[in-house]
Order: sequence, then structure tokens, then C-alpha cells
Amino acid sequence: MLKLDPPLTPRLSGGGGWKLLQLACLLQLGLGVFQLTHSDPLAGIMLLMVGFLGGVIGRFAENYLQGDPARPRFLQWFSCVLVSVTILVTSQNLLIVALAWTATSLALHHLLTLYPDRPGAIECAHKKFLLARLADLSMLGALLLLTAEFGTLDLGSMARILSERAQMTPQLELAACLVAAAAILKSGQVPFHGWLIQVMEAPTPVSALLHAGLINIGGLVLIRTAFLLSGSESAQFLLVAWGGGSALVAGLVGLTQTSAKSMLAWSTCAQMGFMLAECGMGAYPLALLHLVSHSLYKAYRFLGAGEVVAAQRRLRMSCSPELPSRLHWLAAILLVVFGCWLVPAWSPWILAMLPLWLRCLRQLRLWLLAGLLACLYGGQYLIFSSLLPAAPSWSSSLTLATVYCLLLATAFVAIQLAPNGSFARWLYPRAAQGFQLEQRFYDLARRFCSQPTYQPGPTRGLRPLEAP
Repeated sequence: MLKLDPPLTPRLSGGGGWKLLQLACLLQLGLGVFQLTHSDPLAGIMLLMVGFLGGVIGRFAENYLQGDPARPRFLQWFSCVLVSVTILVTSQNLLIVALAWTATSLALHHLLTLYPDRPGAIECAHKKFLLARLADLSMLGALLLLTAEFGTLDLGSMARILSERAQMTPQLELAACLVAAAAILKSGQVPFHGWLIQVMEAPTPVSALLHAGLINIGGLVLIRTAFLLSGSESAQFLLVAWGGGSALVAGLVGLTQTSAKSMLAWSTCAQMGFMLAECGMGAYPLALLHLVSHSLYKAYRFLGAGEVVAAQRRLRMSCSPELPSRLHWLAAILLVVFGCWLVPAWSPWILAMLPLWLRCLRQLRLWLLAGLLACLYGGQYLIFSSLLPAAPSWSSSLTLATVYCLLLATAFVAIQLAPNGSFARWLYPRAAQGFQLEQRFYDLARRFCSQPTYQPGPTRGLRPLEAP
């Protein structure tokens, strides 16, 4: 009896690739525990976070991309990203850190262009590619200056040599500013934020990987080079001014977004601005705590965005949610002001807890949750403070960051107290468009880089075509 051959079906990557990926994440967790307890606490913390997020996002992507023809390519470049990040966080040589940072960016580019038939994703990925190469050139300039000054790129040796000097040279000042510029360019700060807001056509696991891990590498590099940034007032001022300005603009724009992913993207831009400002003020333990908490939070929010949107739709269809009254807002503001006056060292955390304080006034049982979160935050901050010695804060940077935070808090409170007031009517149309900062930046760059157009003169011996 004649046996017919089975129909040909496309063979996708089986469970072997995912098993190897999960095994690699387990090895990263073990290596992180070893680094944390023996040699490098910062590398240990980062490896634990990378291994945990890599396992969670990889497990989510295994089901999310079931039956997708692009699944093998995703697994390939996702593994390249994890390998590059592992090399970056464990290396003690600034050259290897810069090369691994570039390799991470190149692997991410292939993930962002996973679907080549989507022109929007391709255009945004190319925007990100050009800005990343500009950041690599900035980092290359810093490496050349540091090599000429120290003769080595080992982080420990450079820190030891710099500690023996009385003051920094102009070459070191320029190198510190170039490192800060590279972090600004790769962190999606205004006006270089357009690709971060628009690159939403990639799969959800790619968005979670980008916003939860790879966008935070700039903060990690700044923490690694804290010995260089702490002696450069120019680099500190650049980080606080640019990071604080981006946080202010992105925070205001995020209030007007109606799309869940767009709001999360603007939130990432603002959070990266706060992290850069913290590094500029010398609060490196706080920046590390911010990095870890932001990574875990954004991974959770992006992977669960679909369920949250569906739950909100069901809630709106069932009943209209109760909105807080102005009296609740005034009581919450008075509570925050009293807390900042009572415990000035915890003022930023108390101010950030403003929405939770509002909920506590409506539901007293949430006081227990607020106290638990405050204790957890304080415990983590004490742990990170013991691992990373904080550099002395620069008074001008601290003043500038305080001004930015007050402006953002004032605008937020004014909108909530007067949602139909003149300030809200002026702000919302402009903030909904992102103040058109990204479009103005690209128009200016196009005008600066474009050559003058050729204007042909009158033609000879040719008659214009006549209309029939």
C-alpha cells in the first residue's frame, strides 16, 4: 500500500532553544549571588535582576510568539541581548563595557525590526540606530581621552589614580561630559526621545525588554564611572539640567496620553530623567534603587498592559468609578507637606507617594500598605547605601533638581484641583502633542544637514506642454 508523505509544515524553533534560554537565566542568577557575596556587589545586583527579568520575559515570549514565523529570530537576538548585558555588568574594563553596550544596541535593533513589513517600526528603529551611533562616538571620544590621561581603562586603576590627584584636568572634564552625553543620548531624553515613544509596533516582549532593562544601561554606566563624574561639576550640571528638564516635560505630557503604551513610554522618559538627575547630584545608591525598581515595575506593566486595559473597559462598562473630590486632594497635599516638614530626608519619597496618600484618605485600610512600602523602600535604600559609597552632592545640582520637582508637583496639583481651569486648557493641547519637541529637533537637523536645493533656470528650445 502506497504511503503518502506528510504535508510540509514550517518547522519553528522547538522547546530546546527556550530551555537553553531558561538555563542561561538560572546561571545568571547563580553568578549574581556569587558576585554579590564575594567580589562585586553592583554586578551581583544587576545579574540577579537580568536573570530574573530574562526568565520572566522569555517565558512570556514563549507563549506570546507561539506559531509566529519570527520566533526563531526573536530567540536568537534575545539571547544575544542577554549575553551582551551579562558581559557589560560584570566587566571592570571601560572598553569592554562600551563594546558590550554597542553590541546590546545592535542586537536590540534586530528585535525592533523583527517584522520588516511594518514601515513605522523600521523608521523608528533607524532613528534609534542613528542616535545610538552618535552616543557610541561620544563614548569613543571619552575612551581616547581617558586612555591618554591614565594609560589604562581599568575602572579600579582609574579610580585609584584619580583619588591621588588634587584636581581634574580639562581632558578629564571633557571625558566626563562625553560619558554623560552618551548616557543622555541612549536614555531617550528630550529632544532625542521620539524613537522611544513611537517604537510600539515591536512585539510586547521586546517593549518589556527595552523599557525594563536596556534603557537603564545609561544609569548603570554612570554609576560605574561615579569616580569620574563626582569630580566634574560640568558633567553633573549637564545630567541634572537635561535629566530634570526631560522629567518635567515627559511628566506633563504623560498626564495627557490616552494610550496605555504611550503613557508608559513617556513615563520611561521621565523616569530616566530622574535617574540621570540623581547621578548628577551624586546620589548613586538612590539611582541604583531607582534602576532596579523601575526595571521590575516596567516589565510588569508592559507584560500586563493588555489585561489592565481589558479590566478598565469592564469597569467603565459596569459602573462609573468614583473620582476624588477637591477636599480629598487638599487633605492629601497637607499630609504630604506635613510629612516633608517632619522628615526632610524622606521628602522625595513622601512626595512620590501623593496618589497613595489620596487613596489612604478614602480607604483607611491602605495606611498599612503605605507603611509597608515605606519600610521596604527604607530597607532597600540602606542596603544599597552600604554597597555603594555616595559621592558628595553638589549644591547647585541639588537646587536645580529641587526646582524641577517643585515645578512638576505644582503643575500636577494645579491640573487636579482645576481640571477645567485656564492652565489645564493651555497645557493639554500642547502636551498631547508632546510640545512638538521631537518634530522640531528633526526639522532642525534636516535643515542643518541638507544641501541647498538646485533651482533650474529657464529652459531653451523647449515649449511648455499645452493642456488638451
